[in-house]
Amino acid sequence: MIAILRPLFDALFPPSLARAAGRVGMICFVLAVCVAVLFPSAARAGTEVPTARLVTAAALALAGAALTFGSGRIVAVGAGVAALAVGALLAPAGWLLLVAGGTCIYCASAVLPRAASSRPARGAFDGTDAAGLAGGGLAGIVVGRVGDAAHGDDEPEAKPEAAQEMIEALATALVLALVVREFGFEAFKIPTGSMEPTILGDGRDRKGDRLLAFKPVAYRRWDIVVFKFPLFRNTNYIKRLIGLPGEHLELRGGDVYVNGAIASKPDDVQEVMWRKVFEPKADSEWVADFEPDAQGAWKLRQGFAEADARNAAGTDSVAWLQARFGFEEDQRISFDVELPNGAPGQLLVSLEGGKRRCELELDERGGKLTGPGLDVSVAGVRLGGAGSKVRLGFSMSDRISRVYVNGRQVASFAHADSANGGLDQGRVRIGVKNQAVVIRNVIGENDVQYGNNGTTTFDIPADGYVMLGDNTWSSRDSRMWNANVVRTKDGREFVAPDYARVTEEREESVFRSLPDGGVEMTDSHGVPRRFTKDEIESVRKNVAQPFAYKDDLVGRAFVIFFPWPSSMDFLQNPVRDFRPRLLR
Repeated sequence: MIAILRPLFDALFPPSLARAAGRVGMICFVLAVCVAVLFPSAARAGTEVPTARLVTAAALALAGAALTFGSGRIVAVGAGVAALAVGALLAPAGWLLLVAGGTCIYCASAVLPRAASSRPARGAFDGTDAAGLAGGGLAGIVVGRVGDAAHGDDEPEAKPEAAQEMIEALATALVLALVVREFGFEAFKIPTGSMEPTILGDGRDRKGDRLLAFKPVAYRRWDIVVFKFPLFRNTNYIKRLIGLPGEHLELRGGDVYVNGAIASKPDDVQEVMWRKVFEPKADSEWVADFEPDAQGAWKLRQGFAEADARNAAGTDSVAWLQARFGFEEDQRISFDVELPNGAPGQLLVSLEGGKRRCELELDERGGKLTGPGLDVSVAGVRLGGAGSKVRLGFSMSDRISRVYVNGRQVASFAHADSANGGLDQGRVRIGVKNQAVVIRNVIGENDVQYGNNGTTTFDIPADGYVMLGDNTWSSRDSRMWNANVVRTKDGREFVAPDYARVTEEREESVFRSLPDGGVEMTDSHGVPRRFTKDEIESVRKNVAQPFAYKDDLVGRAFVIFFPWPSSMDFLQNPVRDFRPRLLR
């Protein structure tokens, strides 16, 4: 028995302080890399803002260096623990204190001396060793370590045998893998396209994305979440979390309303929710998709549009160029602006939709933004002098207007949820007044508009969540989760959809009415059941079951790690074909 326990004990508790510290040091290095590039943003976890993330990663890296290269000195171990404690206070990141405490306990276990039973120099056990082994089992091994201490450390430590090294490596790898998968991260493959284009599923010419989900996380609105499909929990789904417990949620006009107020997306989430509706691939598309007004100031050329409104009738006259491609009411346009001369004129961008209009007006002094209940100056953007070039962007979504300069957001303003005379349908216009401009490389985008197919009003229970897909018209989500509910005469209820995806490639029927009036089904927990007519009290069909529950949530998806593009595809289009990235 002792022969079996001794290698396992040695595997978990290394025979020297140097080896124990080195092992913990390597773990700290790995955690530092994960904090820097993988861990999602979370409050009080040392990753909430970039500065906190840097402090947390630096504390782990310093601790790893002290523990790994400190040659097992107690001072070095103390320095590593101190680095973790300081990082926990500065970040703040309370879990670093747990790492520091675990480091102290683990390294202290290695200070306990080993039993001298295997030291050939002594030839036999002394009284202390015998007493230790007589105690039996694990206690005997620990007492035997104390016996070693009586002899001092005048002999070099014997090198561990190959079998012990193998057991130690396998035990450590197995424990870490199980702990990480159960409590930390889990990898998933995406077979369907319900989250496209944010996350891609399997297609004719591509493999579905593989991603990691982080489990110990507090869920927030707009998170991308992996969860067990509540109608057939053998299957994992991935959607965006839209509704939180206890809320009254409505989908209205493509937008999300919570307890009567619109729920606006944060800047980083909004950025990934834009969907391109126009990106000219040929010069001829300019002529087909833009319409100048009757003033004649705008001229459509091959690959660009130019206007000279300096001679337009009246100094207050605006020459408009209207886009004719399909904008929704939540929209963004971006384009390159070149000023051939330095005339003190103005450039205007007008966005309309949902009976609202927002306009951005720029001149050499700065910018001004108007909208429903909004009339503000915009800092950080203005028209330059003759020959100046800039890329300008302007958006209107979820009652927030944003301004972009050279691809970077420089301003964001909330406006009232009310009409101010704009068109009901989406419209985008670019205008010039007393100015000459050249416009190139226009990109038009729409925000995700949640369709009104299925359930659109939700009173969410205390442990429920509403999940919707980014590919809103091709997503089987909370709006369309309907099931059959069988109630038996003993008061139990069982839920099953008509069809469920039983494998990544195959969907099949999991509910069937029998000729004798009974029911055969696979319930929401994956258990096959058969009820006779005499056992059934009622069968309700097509009952809305729109909620995922707290126990169904698996984790927050935060990074795509596969597939990597082929070298040829990546060289041709590195932005489009590079799938690995952090998710928002």
